[in-house]
Amino acid sequence: MADAQRSLALLAMRKGAMATLDQAATQLINLQPTVPEGYALRTVSETNRGQFSAAEEEVHKAIAVGPQSQLEFLLAAWRSLPVQAGLAQRPGLISEGIGA
Repeated sequence: MADAQRSLALLAMRKGAMATLDQAATQLINLQPTVPEGYALRTVSETNRGQFSAAEEEVHKAIAVGPQSQLEFLLAAWRSLPVQAGLAQRPGLISEGIGA
């Protein structure tokens, strides 16, 4: 079930369907709350919809639940976002969270 939600989320992200991405990411979080991927996917959705405060919260959740090795997914997703204006103004956000 988690694999199906992950696939749906990734497809929605490629298609730019942010509402569908948010729903799939939420389901993924419900199925696997200790895996950072769902939070990272929801960060993408919220950032693209201009919900920068919510996206920042999701970044912190992903960092809190995910071991360092899995955070590469989060960082790759973060860097690929077309809309980062609100969070880009906080240049230390990601590095603060991972202790870089």
